[in-house]
Amino acid sequence: MAMNFVKKLAIHMSLLGTLLFSQNCTEGFKVDSSQNIDSLNSVNSAVCTSGATESGYLMSTALQPQLCGSLITKTCINGQWDRSEQLVPTCQQLCRHPVTNEAAAVGITFISYSVAQAATQELCNAARVQSTCNQVSGLFTPAPGLHSACLVQGQVCAYANGPGLSVPSGNMTGATVAGYTVQSATSPTLCGAQVTRTCQATGLWSGTTPLYTTCEQRCLHPDSSQPVTQNTVYTYFTRASGSQAECNAARVTSTCQAGSGLFAPVVAATRFQSCTVVATPPPPGNSTAVVPAAQLEFIDASGVRQNVSVVDGQTQITGTAPFLVQIDASGTRAPVAFAAQTLNTDADAYSFLMVGYRLHFGENLSGFWRYPETLAYSKNEETGPPLFSRVYTTVGTHNARLKVRDVLGNESVLRFTVNVTAPPAATNIPVSAGSWPTFQSGRRYTLQAGADYRSFGTLELGGLHNVIIEKVGTGADPRIANFSPDGRSKFNATQRFEARGSHLRLINIDIQHFTEGQRGFDYVAVIGGLVRQFSFGIQNFAWAEGSEIVRTNCRYSRGLFFQDTELHSTAAGSGYVMFGTYHGFHARGTQFVHRENGPTTYSMLRLYGRMFSLRFNNWRLDVDGNGANGIMNGFFALGGATQTTWRDDDMAGPLSATSYDQHYGFVGDKMFLQNNQFYGQNSFLTNAHNTLGGGNPTATNLVRPRLVGAEDNVFFPSGNVARSIQNAEIAGQHNFWRNNRKNMGLGEFVTATSGAPNRGVGDSVTFHGPYHFSDQNPRPVPTGF
Repeated sequence: MAMNFVKKLAIHMSLLGTLLFSQNCTEGFKVDSSQNIDSLNSVNSAVCTSGATESGYLMSTALQPQLCGSLITKTCINGQWDRSEQLVPTCQQLCRHPVTNEAAAVGITFISYSVAQAATQELCNAARVQSTCNQVSGLFTPAPGLHSACLVQGQVCAYANGPGLSVPSGNMTGATVAGYTVQSATSPTLCGAQVTRTCQATGLWSGTTPLYTTCEQRCLHPDSSQPVTQNTVYTYFTRASGSQAECNAARVTSTCQAGSGLFAPVVAATRFQSCTVVATPPPPGNSTAVVPAAQLEFIDASGVRQNVSVVDGQTQITGTAPFLVQIDASGTRAPVAFAAQTLNTDADAYSFLMVGYRLHFGENLSGFWRYPETLAYSKNEETGPPLFSRVYTTVGTHNARLKVRDVLGNESVLRFTVNVTAPPAATNIPVSAGSWPTFQSGRRYTLQAGADYRSFGTLELGGLHNVIIEKVGTGADPRIANFSPDGRSKFNATQRFEARGSHLRLINIDIQHFTEGQRGFDYVAVIGGLVRQFSFGIQNFAWAEGSEIVRTNCRYSRGLFFQDTELHSTAAGSGYVMFGTYHGFHARGTQFVHRENGPTTYSMLRLYGRMFSLRFNNWRLDVDGNGANGIMNGFFALGGATQTTWRDDDMAGPLSATSYDQHYGFVGDKMFLQNNQFYGQNSFLTNAHNTLGGGNPTATNLVRPRLVGAEDNVFFPSGNVARSIQNAEIAGQHNFWRNNRKNMGLGEFVTATSGAPNRGVGDSVTFHGPYHFSDQNPRPVPTGF
């Protein structure tokens, strides 16, 4: 008997086993099943105001030996926090369980004994130690005893009594006790089935005691990763917005299961806290709805320009990466009765000025546009006026979505698909070739990084379609002399409206001189790289020369795209960075720079045409004209001698006419600047002015620009910025200047100190306003997808 006692004592002192919890063991782990997905909110403010303080903790939970510690306070000094860490409002201190080493919440108790044996049960009871997880130290106090049980001399098998423990059938040999090995388990650990222990002749229970009458199976919460009790309900949505029926169908309720410790049904990785109900737009003619529309213009695989009206959810277009697409949503309409509520019964002007548009291109790119420098605009979607463009670079199927919102908050969605195929295998052109090869349609060519191809002469792709020229390798962009998308002489034409260069893309090429050419082009893009000088075609001035066949082949360029590139001015004197007439001009992430001119007056743009969208660009001056810099002379200036209408065939005048005086003039329609940055650090700027519509309207020089304007642009914070629109002009119909601000968007409306822009008189009542001029932008912004 003495030997058995010694054995039992040694075993009890060397094996602690699974120790005891009280019934409140789960309190520290409970998670409110109704909490938001982002339940651990940061206390940090979005804006740092000098002198402001914020207090909190570095972590939301701490497990001994790591401690929550005391509150941390950070202070805003000169617009920056003196500590960079994110703080949270509360920290839960957890203890480390002495036996299982798992996290235990504050208040959880632990039973142990200071001795392994005693003469009586009363002495064993007196040796019982109840320890509790301490909130401050993260330790169990008082310190637990060294023994899991106290053996009463004379009993065969001692059993430690405690809350929640199973009661054995006796203490003599053969007695049994049934229960669970743990009082609770968190997935992936499971409670499992009940087990049975038996009192053995050695005076020890088989296995490890004690056992518990019940075991609570817990799941890990999908968001906080904290244990939650079985039957906890978690509700989420598989979409962020939709009709009431769609939101109802998107609601998922998942429950913590007792057997598996998992939520069932399985919680989706992509989920939303709520689903915003968007009213289903009534059919056209309903006085409370705005009806979306979109036209997609692009070049197909055979080189033919296509213009497709979108049918919701059915329209698909296809092109090769990089695929150039123009998207015109200005056909969006509200019924006349509804438009009248806005005091604007012109449906075209209403859709362009008062409807908000959000277009997600369905292509998920990383990063943001680099301009304006202090703001972040995603490359995946655009909001604002209804003209959009995209250079699709990612191969695959892209599900694009257009959402429109009217001034009463009604929203509608239009969907279409863009399929982008991989470009063909590349043909490399080595410098050693000495001259350009005979280029072919539907081909891709590469130029070696760091190489100089200027001795090859003009890169000309007249009459070809779907051609890519791009850099290969690392290092500086390859240099070429001249690039002329279609530089063929119109006098070489042998038939009416010959095919011209279309869907041509230059990628990361250093272009000495971009020459537009006589015949114009259909859809050309410069992506990355640099254009050191730009020259417009001569069709505006000499289109009437030659025969009718010659005149049919002298056309305006259509579809010019600049993306992530730079366009410089190299002309001496007061030359423009860019001058020309286009049907479709779209720039993104591009810098227009006066860099190499001599000291004189500097002008930025003089552009005519329609369907222009210039977003996320920068306009800067890098030379000092001794007090005469920065005149944005003729920006979107429009003028004409007679009727100003745009012809579908892109002609400058009637084919029957034989003199320049009979041309159609320089039409202007639906052109805007939005979210651009004007000037920058170290730019030179004095006496600048801006012209929207512009020109000098007289009886013989008609000015009929329509829906031309600027909104949400920012000016660099300079003392001269207030003068940047001092001499601004607005002429035409429904032209607008709204929410253009100093100090990179943080300062006052740019006319606050310089007065409103001048209103041009126009050539008739029809084209004499109204003008939309505001220090805010009333355009509604659709909700996100």
